[in-house]
Amino acid sequence: MKIVRNILVLICLLAASAAFGCNTQTVTISEPTPEPTPTPAYTVDEKGNAIKPDGWALPKTTEKEKNLSKRKEKYQDGETAIVTVASYSIEYGEAHRVDFEEPYKQTGMTSVISRVEELSVGTGKVFCYVYWLVPYRDGHAIPTTTKAKLCDMDGDGKYELRGTGFGIVTVPDWAK
Repeated sequence: MKIVRNILVLICLLAASAAFGCNTQTVTISEPTPEPTPTPAYTVDEKGNAIKPDGWALPKTTEKEKNLSKRKEKYQDGETAIVTVASYSIEYGEAHRVDFEEPYKQTGMTSVISRVEELSVGTGKVFCYVYWLVPYRDGHAIPTTTKAKLCDMDGDGKYELRGTGFGIVTVPDWAK
């Protein structure tokens, strides 16, 4: 009796699979190809400076009378450099609003450039621009000042290093 019942079950299963179009072929499912990771627009060095090989765009400023001064800094090789600083103030205006915040910070703040320093040595070619910034939130100035710098570290005329804060500016060796 059990054998007859098992045979009937097998016949029913075969008949049902034929009636519903079932087959016993093996299907291979391929894994989806992962999306390539986008290349970041810049990298960050050990000091927290943003490095962009194609260079950062310099903000447009309207210079007034420049004040010249000198100060000591260090070249990359540690040698002392006498840096010429040509600085000028900026009158407040919408044209001088900049966004120096990194995308990952997303503070919702913009800044207004209040002063610019052009740093040069030897040949007089500017190797770094230092911007004094007044941060704004919701259209109101925050009573503090910070700095941002754009520096040409290899002499190609592109300002590939962007840093913030009041840290020391290292003079690139090409500027000797």
